[in-house]
Formats: sequence, C-alpha cells, structure tokens
Amino acid sequence: MTQPAVRLVDLVFGDIDLIARWVGERHVSRWWGDPDEVFDELETTFMSPGHAMIEAEGFKVGVVVYAHPTREELDTAGLHDISTECMDVDLFIGEPDALGRGFGREALRLAVERIFATTTAPQIIAAMSAKNTVALETAQKVGFDTSRRFTDPSGGAYVLCTIERPRS
Repeated sequence: MTQPAVRLVDLVFGDIDLIARWVGERHVSRWWGDPDEVFDELETTFMSPGHAMIEAEGFKVGVVVYAHPTREELDTAGLHDISTECMDVDLFIGEPDALGRGFGREALRLAVERIFATTTAPQIIAAMSAKNTVALETAQKVGFDTSRRFTDPSGGAYVLCTIERPRS
C-alpha cells in the first residue's frame, strides 16, 4: 500500500483563519472541546516550532502541535511518573473531505520522526479519549503503546499513548 502524499509545513499567518474554522468542525470539537477555548489555546503559540500544518496532496488539511508538558499538567492527569522531558503531541485533520484517507496516520508518523530528530525527548506521549477509537488505532499503527489508561478530571477516561526514542 502506498503512503499518502503528506508533509508537515510551517504555519503562515493566513493559516490562523483555517485553523479557526477547523476547530469549529463537529468532528474536531467532539474530541478537542469548545472551539473558542481550543483556538485561544492554540493561538498563543501558533508560530512556535512545535506547530505545523498537515499538507496532503498539496492542500492543508490539519494541524499538529507538540510541546513539553508541564509538571502541573501531568500531575493533574495523575501521570506523576511521566517526565516533563517527554514531548506531548496532538493533531487533528480539520478538513472533513480529508478524513479516513490515512493523512492523520502519516502526519503522526512524520511528527514522531521530526520530534526525535529535532529534540532530545526520550519519549513522545499522546493522550486521547478512550472512546476515540480512530485516533487510538492510528497511534497503534504508528507504533505507540496504547495499553495505559487514566482518568483526566476534565475529560473522563483517557489512554496514554507512548513511543520511546529509538536506540541508536
């Protein structure tokens, strides 16, 4: 099976309107929450190195974000044993017509590759709702371990997906 033509590209100022539209899409807000809150949170760090647009077949279809989690964020979720040296990654495909075409899986694979190539993070984590079976299957296909569950006080049952830095 051929991989879809997916790239991670730098954000440009005009992408802000696109992302604002995407966070309002039902398939995004279902998992990410209130569109205004999500956009406000993303907007504060839009031009940081930990953001990229997902481009598939020449069109921007989603966004990927990654950063070191804070100790407070990890502790609030009950993840006291996870180091802040890890990198937390999140992404979504915003364009409805781009769903179910493998773009998210390829974007996640590229994000993992980029994170390990450009940071010293020993591990990448991704927390997602235990009900989000599509995201969980995507993480598994990329090589994440999806065996750890936890309860997030604000969102219910989650799965902590982890992937370790490959040994050289």
